[in-house]
Amino acid sequence: MKINRRKNSLSSYFRAMALPKIEQGKLILAEPFLHDPYFKRAVVLLTEHSKQGTMGFVVNMPSQIVVSDAIKDFPKSNLNVFYGGPVDQDVVFYVHTFGEKVPNSIKIKKGIFWGGDFSKIQELAKNNELNNDNIRFYIGYAGWGPTQFREELKKNAWFIYPAKSEYVFTKAPKRVWGKILRDNKSPFSVLSNFYETPSLN
Repeated sequence: MKINRRKNSLSSYFRAMALPKIEQGKLILAEPFLHDPYFKRAVVLLTEHSKQGTMGFVVNMPSQIVVSDAIKDFPKSNLNVFYGGPVDQDVVFYVHTFGEKVPNSIKIKKGIFWGGDFSKIQELAKNNELNNDNIRFYIGYAGWGPTQFREELKKNAWFIYPAKSEYVFTKAPKRVWGKILRDNKSPFSVLSNFYETPSLN
């Protein structure tokens, strides 16, 4: 019953808020009671938002797979691949800090880029220039149709915050959901201390 009252309180707060602006370069955080197995306490970096839809990568769900096992003929590497989302899970994507050093990269916001010339990424890997501070690899991505994400916002499914490199390339990805709430002094930061299973609170 305590959890239900808390959820009702959250719903009242959200109803008083205007829908936040959705745009490339934002981080979206799943609300703590979202039970979708793909997005439970997920932090998603939005890489595209247009009339055609919304796209991003889950940044806080590392797998046990290393990139050199996921991509054929990739130089030996101990960098883990992250679960990027439920769409196109047979494709590996990458977000990085190299900017123009990787031709055709797409700027998400200052200091954060995605995609670009894969042969350059391989070259950087051969030269041992890739590490967890400058690149992340993702299997699949998160995608929403033209109006789907806004409808989820109306249902209070997500919090929206500006993206920072320290969140995207964090050394503690499994803790970043709570860290973002605390760093932004969210009224819901206390929720970062809740167990994911409501019955345990």
